[in-house]
Amino acid sequence: AKAGRLLQGPQGGEAQSIPWAQILASPPLWAIVVAHFCHDWGMYALLTWTPTYLNKALGYDLTGSSEITVLPNLLAVGVAALAGSAADHLRSEGTPLTSVRKVMQTVGFAVPALCLGLLAALSSMGGEASLMPAVPITLLCFGIAGGSFSYAGLYSSHADLSEKYAGLVNGISTTFGALAGDC
Repeated sequence: AKAGRLLQGPQGGEAQSIPWAQILASPPLWAIVVAHFCHDWGMYALLTWTPTYLNKALGYDLTGSSEITVLPNLLAVGVAALAGSAADHLRSEGTPLTSVRKVMQTVGFAVPALCLGLLAALSSMGGEASLMPAVPITLLCFGIAGGSFSYAGLYSSHADLSEKYAGLVNGISTTFGALAGDC
């Protein structure tokens, strides 16, 4: 069965009960939940860690450098639009929807991992202070913004999984994503 048809409820005008067992037994739902949790955990960590990193590792005064903390998020808006366009292009070329979602989510995890891994390598070698500040700031910006590929990955998958219950599927996924903030 196609991913978009796994959780379709019965068609018709009469009220139907929600097929909780079918929804909760869906492996694609749990794949979305795990991806959502992982993505949100990373973004929450970066949200709280970035100002401290800028201050302690790079010596930025947080009250006078607030525009630097906004840069990654501004870049993320553009990257999200790019990811959406790239996903649409892949679909128009005949790439299966599930493959498009997987590619976009892989990029959404791989780019931040690569950029933050390079940033960690710089830190372990004591290279941050010796480099121009633009290098770690660029890695940080692209690392955070790269996570925006998830908007064409996991965040678009709810409706693919079930048009009728997309809101419910999104609610389940978002609940677990929000729980990542408590870890």
